[in-house]
Amino acid sequence: MAFQLWVIYAFVALIGFFLVNFLFKVVSHENPLVVSLILYSSAVITILAIILPSSDVSMAISKKSAIVAAFIGFSSVGATIFALKSVEIAPNPGYSVAIYSAGFVFVVIASVFAFGSEITITKFIGVLAVFAGMVLLAL
Repeated sequence: MAFQLWVIYAFVALIGFFLVNFLFKVVSHENPLVVSLILYSSAVITILAIILPSSDVSMAISKKSAIVAAFIGFSSVGATIFALKSVEIAPNPGYSVAIYSAGFVFVVIASVFAFGSEITITKFIGVLAVFAGMVLLAL
């Protein structure tokens, strides 16, 4: 079986999200949550403002995509606020990140129904193990 490119991307994302969560904990020690969120959001907007104009990505979108994107935006803002607040107040930010990152379990399950993705017994046991680990961390 050939190594797949998505695995490399996933590991790069792992490192990126590690840095986001760990460094947010550092920033939130010095600033209130709302200030930390403004700093974080400002950095994201600045980077996107630099990258997007130089790309050849078409910005034309359908009405359906705009509605779904608005829902994603609201969900993202809400999830980010709660995730970063949990990182801020957790005794160890790793506990918090492990719990909210386990959301991929729900993605796996939803993908079976929405996209017809395959779930083998091995993958199902892996999902159960992650869920059990999440419960143990929360205790």
